[in-house]
Amino acid sequence: MYPSTPTDDATRQPARTPTWNGLAAAILALAAVPLALWAVSNPLAGVVLSACLGGVVVGARRTARRLAEADPGGEPGGTERSAPALGAWPAAASSRGRR
Repeated sequence: MYPSTPTDDATRQPARTPTWNGLAAAILALAAVPLALWAVSNPLAGVVLSACLGGVVVGARRTARRLAEADPGGEPGGTERSAPALGAWPAAASSRGRR
């Protein structure tokens, strides 16, 4: 009855390919709803949980940054360290040996 319209590749929407990041975001979004309802019903526990999660996130980011600074991709099998160990301070220059 109606003439068929040709499909135009320029106007057609590309199909989205699912990724692991997209799947994780969808799961977190679904889990956030009951968590938000629980936090509203228990405000003190919600604040404590939020503070704990924030501390874990900040700690994980700082640890990852320190680990990246400690060994920024040295050669495999190399025995020399490309950077000092975590928490190591450079040795102070001694004035006793210069007399």
